[in-house]
Amino acid sequence: PLRHPPADVNIIEVIHQDILGFMRTVKMHQIEGASGILHLKADLEERAAIRSDGHVKGVFIRTLLFE
Repeated sequence: PLRHPPADVNIIEVIHQDILGFMRTVKMHQIEGASGILHLKADLEERAAIRSDGHVKGVFIRTLLFE
């Protein structure tokens, strides 16, 4: 099995806060349909990669709720 180095808690928190801030700017119409979700995922992965100096390679969207 692949082993990954332990995640740096500070980097995780920076990424988490960045994603939360970004998601506050996203409007529901921007993520309608499969292509909208794919664009959102690409945006989140790009932001996470930038904040982690390239260490983060992917983002998993477990739940997405709009109010």
